Parts: sequence; C-alpha cells; structure tokens
Amino acid sequence: MKSIDKASVNKYAINYANTVRDWAISNIYSDFTLQVRLDWSDKRRCSRGGMYADGPGINMAMKQAYNNCKGETYRFMEYASFDADKNIGGFYSIDPYHKLEAILLHEIAHALQFFSYGKNGVRCKPHGPVFKNFYKRLRCEFLNHKLPEQATLKKDYDEYVSKLNRGVEHVLKDILNRAAASK
Repeated sequence: MKSIDKASVNKYAINYANTVRDWAISNIYSDFTLQVRLDWSDKRRCSRGGMYADGPGINMAMKQAYNNCKGETYRFMEYASFDADKNIGGFYSIDPYHKLEAILLHEIAHALQFFSYGKNGVRCKPHGPVFKNFYKRLRCEFLNHKLPEQATLKKDYDEYVSKLNRGVEHVLKDILNRAAASK
C-alpha cells in the first residue's frame, strides 16, 4: 500500500466540506454552519455527523474514509437499508476520493438533519426520511454525476472477488490436504 499524503487529503476534505456547506447555506438553511474535524487515529473506526457544543459538525475517521487504492475497483457500501438505492446507495469506483466524498456527504447530511431538528423541533430516525432527503440532495449535487459507469466496474469488481474466493478455496484445500497427510 502506498503512503498517504495526509496534508493533501486533509486539504481536499476541508475544501470539499466547505463547498458543500456553502451550497447548503445557499440552498437549504441560510444560517447553517459546519465544524469539520479530521481524525487520522488508528483507534477511530467511524465518522459522525450531528450537533456538537459549537453547533453542527462532522468528525471524520480519515483512515476509514480515504480509500488508498492504486486504481483498483472498489465497492463503497452504504447502510443495508438503502445500499441499493440509485441515489444514496453504494457504488463502484476507482477514484480514492469518491469514498471520502460519499462519507463527507453522509455526515454533512446528518449535521443538516440535527440542525433541522433544532430549527423545526421535529425529530426522526438517524437514517430516516429527513436524513435521506438531505443525503439525496447532496449526493445528486456533488457526487453521483462524477461516478464512473457502474455496470463495467461491477463486472471488474465481481471478477476480482471471484479470483480472491478461488484463491482462498485453493489455500483451504491445501491446508486440509496437508492436515490429512500429517495424520
């Protein structure tokens, strides 16, 4: 795995989040603010968006959010309840920034959701209709149109997974054969 230029990735994430925040101010809530924290700690396993003491914000688990791929096809998976959704679901890509962008948008949608709760006094499930509405608007505006053709990448990804599975099966058979021979 190649090393990560954390400063460049951090700059990209901050600029992207600020662009999304500015769009949200122009198109959703004119008084929306956004605090952005980037955490590269090995202990940090997931990102979070919501309300903090200083207002709406996101806290990104950067080691999990940035896919340090070398041009390989990968599958970004969303929550199972909406992973198949054409607008807010999972996708295939070779661009390492697409995963980061999707997670930033997901967490900013949560920040908008919690901000909306404060303004409107109405709450719903964390991945309920209010969240999905914000997330869909953000994904359609900022990411979905940049995603590569999905059918071809799905085929590449499925072939890669199949090769891995055949390799694992071969290794397991070899281990079982060795164990049986040593008896």
